[in-house]
Amino acid sequence: MKKTICFFFFLAFSFVIFAGNYCVFPFENKGGKSLNYLKYGFEIYFESVFNSEMCKRVEAMEDMDLLPSGNFTYATQIAVARQMGAKYLVNGSFEGSKEDLKLTVRIFDVDSSAKEYFFEGSVDKLLNQTLKDFALKFEKSRWPFGTIKVDEFKKFSLALSLLCIYKDASLCESLKNAFSKKSFYSQTMFNALYECENYELASEFFTFVKNPRSEDFLKIGLIKVKEEDYDLAVEFFEKGNKLNPSDIFQNNIAGCYLLKNDIESALKFFPFANKSGVFMLNKSLILCANGDYKEAVNLIEKFSSDYGLTEEAGSILAFISEKKGFDIKFLNDSFFTEDLCSNFIFLDSNNFDFEKVRDKIEDYRKKSFEYFKADKNKAKSYFEKLISIYPFDKEALKILCLDYGIEDFCKLLKFLGE
Repeated sequence: MKKTICFFFFLAFSFVIFAGNYCVFPFENKGGKSLNYLKYGFEIYFESVFNSEMCKRVEAMEDMDLLPSGNFTYATQIAVARQMGAKYLVNGSFEGSKEDLKLTVRIFDVDSSAKEYFFEGSVDKLLNQTLKDFALKFEKSRWPFGTIKVDEFKKFSLALSLLCIYKDASLCESLKNAFSKKSFYSQTMFNALYECENYELASEFFTFVKNPRSEDFLKIGLIKVKEEDYDLAVEFFEKGNKLNPSDIFQNNIAGCYLLKNDIESALKFFPFANKSGVFMLNKSLILCANGDYKEAVNLIEKFSSDYGLTEEAGSILAFISEKKGFDIKFLNDSFFTEDLCSNFIFLDSNNFDFEKVRDKIEDYRKKSFEYFKADKNKAKSYFEKLISIYPFDKEALKILCLDYGIEDFCKLLKFLGE
């Protein structure tokens, strides 16, 4: 899958091409120790201009079992970029002094080519003029800093890199008053603290953000959900939805009302038109709370045909079977049914769905019936595998009930036949 990367001007980049997803790595310090902060400082600088986050790069490396503070080959860095879903990789090196710095910036297309850019000047001039002029030529770039004060940027870089790489928030805490004066620094720290699950300190930094974006309201709302302050969570979700209307906000608002036991409001706000798996599960939860069990079972059946009987779907099905008076051991022993509404799935900006298992369902079904005449014991194991992920196959249930005499599946068949 990996392609050979040809360095140095193999294919000229256009500024229009380099727009969108990318991964930035720490820059190599070939100068003195006093410049060490720029190792991550230049990474954070370019991430800020091109709207990426250091914590996301570190998270991708952790997913690949790579230490985020190590030195890596270009091939490994490109693999990390692909893990992030990025099309471009940025790295580089620098040497010299604060007043006379020589900087090399490399930009890679992870599938084809690379180009180098060279800059010289003081750190102040590079940050505020030279690199700014360079970066703003790229499509969809932004300038969030205002005027960068080098000493202030140094503190920001050190605090953010310490947090993302080592999960150490001590500098964020000690420097929060300094960062509170600059909304972009506060906003960046808020998002990084959220990613590192330091929700208490993240909430403090949110108060310093002058003009929160919709995604900021989404994250602070989710923090309030974790704190079970559902009224305040709804308030934040509504503000975020006003800035950028989305089913994600509507889903989360409905979830707050569900956990407040305000079923009428949950039904009012939930985005019923959304047919993705997460929304099917959450809709079935709300319908259960409203006593609409038949429709909820129909939704779980549709969900299971694509995604299988996940823990979430199984809990809902087990809950309904109990309510209907069916003691189905297969369900009751496998899935948690107490406090069912706590299974509601709140969504963040990284909306997700479940992995589809339709091919596996069809494979189990085919093998079950293939072995049924030749080897009934082997067929039984495949029938049970099939029902474990798709318990709505009535033909398989009838065989397990009538031919194998398994009472639990007779009960499940009767329950689904109602």
